[in-house]
Amino acid sequence: MIRFSEEEIKVFRNDSRCGEFVGILQKNVESFLTHPLLIPESGVSDWSHYYYCPDCSVKLIHDPEKPYEHECPSCGKVFSDDRKNGAWWMLTNTSNANAAEDLGILYMLTGDASYAKRASEVLTGYAAYYPGYEVHGNIPYNGPGKQMAQTLDEAVFLRTLAYAYDLVADYMSDEERRLVLDGLFRHGASFLAGHRHEQLHNHEVIINGAIGVLALILGDEGLSDSAINGSYGLVHQLEKGTLADGFWFECSTAYHFYALENFFYYEKFARHTRYSNLSNPKYHDMVLAVLRLEKDDFSFPLLNDSHPGQGDPGAYGLFEFAYGIWHDEQVLRILTFLKKRCVSLCKDGFFYGSRSLPECSCTLSLPSLEGYGGLGASIARRKGDYLLFRHGPYGGEHDHYDRLAISYWHRDVPVSVDLGTTGYGAPLHYAYYKRTETHNTFCIDCENQAPSSGRLLEFREDDDRILMKAEVSWEDGYTMPDSFTIPQWNEKAYRNVVAERTLLLVDDGFLDILEVECPRADAVIDANVHFHGSMPLHEPCRAVESLGGGAYREFSDIGVMEVSGGIGHNIYISGDVVTDFFFSMDGAECFLATGPDNPSNKRLNYVVRRSRGHHARFVSFVSSGRSVRVSSVVFIDGGIRLHLENGIEKSYML
Repeated sequence: MIRFSEEEIKVFRNDSRCGEFVGILQKNVESFLTHPLLIPESGVSDWSHYYYCPDCSVKLIHDPEKPYEHECPSCGKVFSDDRKNGAWWMLTNTSNANAAEDLGILYMLTGDASYAKRASEVLTGYAAYYPGYEVHGNIPYNGPGKQMAQTLDEAVFLRTLAYAYDLVADYMSDEERRLVLDGLFRHGASFLAGHRHEQLHNHEVIINGAIGVLALILGDEGLSDSAINGSYGLVHQLEKGTLADGFWFECSTAYHFYALENFFYYEKFARHTRYSNLSNPKYHDMVLAVLRLEKDDFSFPLLNDSHPGQGDPGAYGLFEFAYGIWHDEQVLRILTFLKKRCVSLCKDGFFYGSRSLPECSCTLSLPSLEGYGGLGASIARRKGDYLLFRHGPYGGEHDHYDRLAISYWHRDVPVSVDLGTTGYGAPLHYAYYKRTETHNTFCIDCENQAPSSGRLLEFREDDDRILMKAEVSWEDGYTMPDSFTIPQWNEKAYRNVVAERTLLLVDDGFLDILEVECPRADAVIDANVHFHGSMPLHEPCRAVESLGGGAYREFSDIGVMEVSGGIGHNIYISGDVVTDFFFSMDGAECFLATGPDNPSNKRLNYVVRRSRGHHARFVSFVSSGRSVRVSSVVFIDGGIRLHLENGIEKSYML
């Protein structure tokens, strides 16, 4: 066995938690053991991102007994088209591989040969058909697959089966081992090696890591060297794919975790071999980088291509592995929090986690974050407010077109936050969630922002305020990341545009000043903001049909807001947090609308302020959850004057 030593296996079997862990795994495989083993004779799998309801943008119910009936858990509609039938097979193959690994672990811990027998049936079943699977798949940004529809999923599938094989190889006959090694792993490693790409990308981390695992199983040193140390191999991805602050270059919280998780999948298998790279300090940098973004409830903000639930710290067992390697206090704090929340024992926790953790407070008290380099996300934290300001580099495929965007929580309640996205095969992924108009920033002519990198001009924190100021410019050429990207933006619309945003977080909320300079007199400049929850109070509106193209096609309930006195005031309620939004018109039109939340069967509220010409200035003030409410505001040059309900007047100047 490569993954675990004999001494480690003895420790696992004698662990006081072994019975609990075995019970969890037995429950995982219970239904798998009672149903016939389903292995396709041809490569019929399709992309799992097609397994979403086109109306609700939620994942369909994968029923192992219904290969042609796929129900939406939200609206109840049942689908049976070829795409979703193929995605059903993808999920079924993934379930088979995961079950095989769980069965292998059960065999290792209990010695019960019935588990090894069933795992061997999975391995030999796929090995018998694998060479004959046709190469297929035509998915954006992805190479093809054989068993799966993309090289990425092929790699995960083969890596998981290799994990399983390593656990049960001693049970299998010589003939079965030869069938799996030659028909499945050697053939699969060759296929993966033939579909590597010379780019930085999470795909290349996964593909090279899978090749590295297969190479160790096959004893192929040349293949190991190529996958780990070769051009755009794992070491190259780690060294060049991390930014100055340790964040993964794709600039998505979900993909930062995804890349790190898949680096660790390889390292967990290779750690006892000379091909391990765990001594590289970049790994530790990656762990610490994302922890700087934590909110007070230990969750992480969704940035760019992320899905609801991916910000939950309980989803990341990699913290157990990370603590076992570096014993870092920040990681200890999040593990302490998870254990107090009684998160179930996971594989990483059992195999790599500490048997007992040192005493540690699980209260999070992180400082504000000056995002001068790397990801380019500055965070102001003050009295329950968490204000994230995104101004950094463009990260390629999984980034969104949203420079100078903000996300805002009050006491961990989402008031106005990045929506993330849905399944990539769902229509709203490209048509709505990735687009500039759905982010809390500005857009020109209803077009996606072209790639650019913002620059933090100032970050200043005093006793009673935090100031953040950044700019973004399209005056000079932009060096794209070393990663393939399909252009989905309008360079002409943003050519020579310059924008600056200033945020001032104070006791009563935050002041927001956004200024945009555009060389074209006919430019349409929109400043957009959305709020979660309900809107019980707003100024009267006159209905209009449309705001334009792009994501605006998904907007409804559109109205022109009639504002008296030049200052608008809306109230929003999200959870138990009441938010006042005051904004200056400053010569702009103002539209109210609703649009899809995430998932898209929920709605959220938009305010679109539209200006035309060379220059636009948008000023607003947001106040959430305050015991004393703001009754009115006066925007003055370089600041704001607040009138509170208790009669007190306050002024804040930049």
